[in-house]
Amino acid sequence: GVDKIDDCYGDSRFNPDVDRKTGYRTRNMLAFPMRNKLLEIIGVFQVLNKHSGGFTDQDVQMLEAIAPIAAVQIENAQLYDEARQTFESFIMTLSEIIDARDPLTAGHSQRIMLLADSIAKEAEWSVEQRSVLKTAALLHDLGKIGVRESVLTKKGKLTEDEYRHVKSHVSFTRSFLERIRFSRDYKQVLDFAATHHERLDGSGYPQGLKGDQIPPGGRILAIADVFDAMTSQRHYRERMDFRKVMEHLEELAGVELDSGLFESFKNLSLDTIIKILEHENLDQISQADLATLRKCQLRAFLQGSSSTENTHNFEEVFFKYYHKEYLARS
Repeated sequence: GVDKIDDCYGDSRFNPDVDRKTGYRTRNMLAFPMRNKLLEIIGVFQVLNKHSGGFTDQDVQMLEAIAPIAAVQIENAQLYDEARQTFESFIMTLSEIIDARDPLTAGHSQRIMLLADSIAKEAEWSVEQRSVLKTAALLHDLGKIGVRESVLTKKGKLTEDEYRHVKSHVSFTRSFLERIRFSRDYKQVLDFAATHHERLDGSGYPQGLKGDQIPPGGRILAIADVFDAMTSQRHYRERMDFRKVMEHLEELAGVELDSGLFESFKNLSLDTIIKILEHENLDQISQADLATLRKCQLRAFLQGSSSTENTHNFEEVFFKYYHKEYLARS
């Protein structure tokens, strides 16, 4: 039941430490335990210092009515938070399983998620929209579970039939995601994930969508996926020359890729790019180097601006990490 204390300092159970630290003076108090459906105590509803006089029996009755309602709200919030954590850990694990099928794609889904989120943030997407996009990014290659391992990990050039089979992973992604019951807020996960190989000019797959037919999330994932494909190591090559990667993306912007979102991508600072590309080795990246790279946007770096900022020698620092030279030294 309710504990009604008319004189807190006259009650041996009262701890005055908080008052001492804050300068607050607790005179009187009502306290009521909040219980969940299993009658476990999950908190205490506490009311302090009535404006005039002491707490009455009417106040006690009011607290007895309010506290159980508050307890239900707290329990609902806890259950929602647990459900959210379960959902997020499940999605993350699923993406790691997808990437694990081919050792060369280790970390791919995580990189796509980080890059897509960075672009969306720069494009001023809301936190809620970005959360949907991050989920779609982690699941965009889910359909690769349906691709034969011999084809997925083949070292030589794919035959036409094999390439057609690999391309079918997007249709698999859609059919798999259609079976997952997403909440109303996450309905767009499916459309974002299943359109990352569509292109503005209609040259993409599997539907050959054009322009505005491709949802914004699919357009961001397309940029992230093309960038990651060219900046990832393969069994037949190292990372491609970074400036050639960016030149190729420039050529695609406005034709196959969304030019506005590509501009948002170029607004990213160099430290963001390195933290994404080398996210599996974050503990080995110098914080001082990241602070240096933070001072230069990708677009300025590509333009080779001759400003005094170049005294920081962005190129040397950036390529130390891009070409993984820092790992050889450590």
